[in-house]
Amino acid sequence: MDVHEFSAGTVERKCNVMIIRYKKDDIITLEDQKEITKIRKQIFGDNQYVTLIDLREDNITLTKEAKQYVTENKHIRRLRVAEVLLVKSFIQK
Repeated sequence: MDVHEFSAGTVERKCNVMIIRYKKDDIITLEDQKEITKIRKQIFGDNQYVTLIDLREDNITLTKEAKQYVTENKHIRRLRVAEVLLVKSFIQK
């Protein structure tokens, strides 16, 4: 198990799954997302992967730039096979 810390949480690898856990009550910025990308490159290289993002903590907010980075980055989109979001409630979804 590889667990890597970044400024807003942790990234863990289990097989070909990248598990991202964010800290409670944090705003996730573009720089945070770039840190995750750097960690992903270290643990997966250019291999495809699945992302599991744990959003069950309260008050986690992504900035507009952070959202755009992960949804519009062509390299990330090419390598990410699937993305799973864990949420606490349907309303949070």
